[in-house]
Amino acid sequence: MTQRHHRRIGASLAALVFITGLASGCTAGDWRYDIPPAAGVVEDAGPIKARNILLLADAEGKGLLMGSLFADERVELIGAAVAAQQPDGSYAEPVTVDISGDVGVQEPLEFGGTDSVVEGANLQRGLLATVLLQFSDGTSMTIEPVVVSSDEDSYAESWDAALG
Repeated sequence: MTQRHHRRIGASLAALVFITGLASGCTAGDWRYDIPPAAGVVEDAGPIKARNILLLADAEGKGLLMGSLFADERVELIGAAVAAQQPDGSYAEPVTVDISGDVGVQEPLEFGGTDSVVEGANLQRGLLATVLLQFSDGTSMTIEPVVVSSDEDSYAESWDAALG
């Protein structure tokens, strides 16, 4: 084969790769991110989407559960509990958190206020915790965020507002 023929084949292959990329949707105009980048854990269970779930804790083990819940259909959060990981890797017994409320299609349930305070869980900063959420449609969700220090500048205002 001549060098000219090799260039034509190379150009044809490059064009084919480009067209295949466009057809696959990688650069399609309606491409959307599933979630925006942010702090916290993201989890989906059935019609419910938990976004940016985060646990703050002070040196005494008191905590604040923060985040948002979204749903594809109206559902109610009917129960929440937190179990703290211990230094040996085991988990303490879960403690109840007083969060409840409706999660709508266009109306997220956001938490991080006084009803989201976690007491008696002995949360330890830098370790994990298990957050258990139960919904009225029978869906349950288990989320494992890292426990973040309440002293972090990014969260000091939220901590002070809930536990001030």
